[in-house]
Amino acid sequence: MAKKITSRPGLFGTKNHYDNSGKYVGKSRPGLFDSQNHYDAGGNKVGHSRPGLFDTYSHYDIDGKYVGNSRPGLFGG
Repeated sequence: MAKKITSRPGLFGTKNHYDNSGKYVGKSRPGLFDSQNHYDAGGNKVGHSRPGLFDTYSHYDIDGKYVGNSRPGLFGG
């Protein structure tokens, strides 16, 4: 089963990410044109996301390879 990540709003448009047990695993920071840059818990950039259709985001790893998509949950994030 895939690891579930929960995102919560942070300061200045950031989002903090936590695993199933509540452990901090990284954050996302706003980029240009509604994109997001993603960082691991150590502050290393691990990828980015770009907006897609119907309120979805397409996610890419550090090498630019597509790795999936997501959409906001009931309460955003």
